[in-house]
Amino acid sequence: MAWPRAVRLSFLLALAACAWPPSPACAAADYGSADALERALERLRSPEVEAGWVRVGPGPALREGDAGARVERLQRRLRAGGDYAGGPSGRFDAATDAALRRFQARHALETDGVVGGETLAALDVTRARRLRELESNLAARRAFEARAGPRFVLVNVPDYRLLVVEHGAATLRMRVAVGDEGWETPPIDEEIRALVLNPVWTLPATIVASDLAQKVRADPRHLEAKGFVVAARGDRTSRPVDPARIDWDDVDPKRFPYVVRQRPGPENLLGAIKFVFPNREDIYLHDTPDRDVFERPERGVSHGCIRLEDARELAVELLRETPGWSRDELERRIATGETQEVPLAKPVPVHLVYWTAWVAPDGTLQHRRDVYGDAVDPDTAPL
Repeated sequence: MAWPRAVRLSFLLALAACAWPPSPACAAADYGSADALERALERLRSPEVEAGWVRVGPGPALREGDAGARVERLQRRLRAGGDYAGGPSGRFDAATDAALRRFQARHALETDGVVGGETLAALDVTRARRLRELESNLAARRAFEARAGPRFVLVNVPDYRLLVVEHGAATLRMRVAVGDEGWETPPIDEEIRALVLNPVWTLPATIVASDLAQKVRADPRHLEAKGFVVAARGDRTSRPVDPARIDWDDVDPKRFPYVVRQRPGPENLLGAIKFVFPNREDIYLHDTPDRDVFERPERGVSHGCIRLEDARELAVELLRETPGWSRDELERRIATGETQEVPLAKPVPVHLVYWTAWVAPDGTLQHRRDVYGDAVDPDTAPL
């Protein structure tokens, strides 16, 4: 079923609302506005969508050239979602292939035109769950738009993406990696107040116990090779302790009497730049020497902090109002290898958010997997 004319018109009006100059309703740039999301929610509640929202159901992968009852149900489901304008013929033709790829693209799935495992799971999420998802995201967006200023850094955890937004437009975009399950990146509203160039990484005892100790047991030379230094906790001189004296088989994070730091350098896991803002969880944004991580479709890999695809570009953007700091000066200071804290002349708000649904400026309703939720059963998994 094609979208009703009134709904199509509402999306055109949403796009017009994002024209220059941007309005406060478009404060999240690529993530559209709460108003647009509310209109998408109204459409999802309509009887027409309810009637067409069917489950494709289990079975072999479907692709162009297939036919049968599951293909008919696929077409009905794609039509209910606004991706398919044709009728339920039961034949997987080129139009069905194009509609499926649109569905995959707005769910950040591989756009291969095949109804495989992940695509089937997304298709068969119930309408009731999608309603709950949009209602939850709408409430979060309303609250965000009430507190957002004209310029801010936005990190959307389920989308693995960072934007710098100014007056409703994105001035910088990049991919990020976020906390893995068990090390979730929390929602935070704060201000980035300083950058640290060539940072020293002080490892939390929990990471020493869960990660570093295992690597040292596998290779006693790991600490030296990666630039780690161990000192006694409370020793203000920070005199190194011989790692061979430590029982790496029995590291209790609550009673670990040492501090482990990683010196600046090419192996430092914080890379060349760290962006700091006050928060109880000690979360920060940082550079990384691991570039391959940004090629992964899902990037929940860290212990809660946020790895940046292009930390230098973010630094240049944030330092533009701090006198004496150009791109060349930034590169010169990094090249010295010396640790330096650089306060920003004007702190920049940073928002770490958890949005799994939004309406993009092109009018498409976007969905992302609830990476910290129970994604096994789409009927019962919490949002």
